[in-house]
Amino acid sequence: MRFKGWIFLAFFQLGMAAGPMAHLFLGERYCALHQTEEVGDFLVGTLFPDIRYVAHFPRELTHPIVQDVREVESCFSKFEAGIKFHAWVDIVREEFVEQSGIYEKVRPYAKGHEATLLKFIEEEILADLYDGRKWSPYFDTCYEAEKRFTNEEAIQRWHQMIQYSMAYRPSWLIWGVSYFKSQAFGISDDTLYEWSYLLPELAQDPIFQSHVKNLLACVQAKMEEPLSK
Repeated sequence: MRFKGWIFLAFFQLGMAAGPMAHLFLGERYCALHQTEEVGDFLVGTLFPDIRYVAHFPRELTHPIVQDVREVESCFSKFEAGIKFHAWVDIVREEFVEQSGIYEKVRPYAKGHEATLLKFIEEEILADLYDGRKWSPYFDTCYEAEKRFTNEEAIQRWHQMIQYSMAYRPSWLIWGVSYFKSQAFGISDDTLYEWSYLLPELAQDPIFQSHVKNLLACVQAKMEEPLSK
């Protein structure tokens, strides 16, 4: 039972949020751009905020409002910087998605869950573009900075979920989850099963490939803006 819950949560982050591999990809790019030495601390921080789905605390606790990416560099620690970077990426992504009109392209397949399906599509495409498994060892232990928010059991479960999301593409994960008959997040098992076969097809659609390419380019351009001034 634990297996299905944590893997499913790896991708079912609702509302204003990028998927875990999108956060990892962009976090890695940010570290390269700023020549960050403590990359592990930053990336663990970048993926930490959505632990709230495991620890059950308010979104505001790990998602500060960060409108300017320059706030990230002013943080006391790289872990804190990663948290702020995550929050900033979520805001920039949501603005891009709303302005792009991409939800209209998702709607015919989404059965009322456009935001969730779009996130799955983005992560499915990223699975062919980016391999985040090289960062997996950083999630083998609990960090003191994480323990200030919650207990080790929750952190270990979260890290396991992150490592699963590094190793398996979303179409594989939701195919397995669909057999548990759990009606997770109000989405029927039949819909999840259907999506598990649909995702690889949608990931090859030029419209969605262009969406992901443009989204990543947009975020990276906004990262670089302060450096050009």
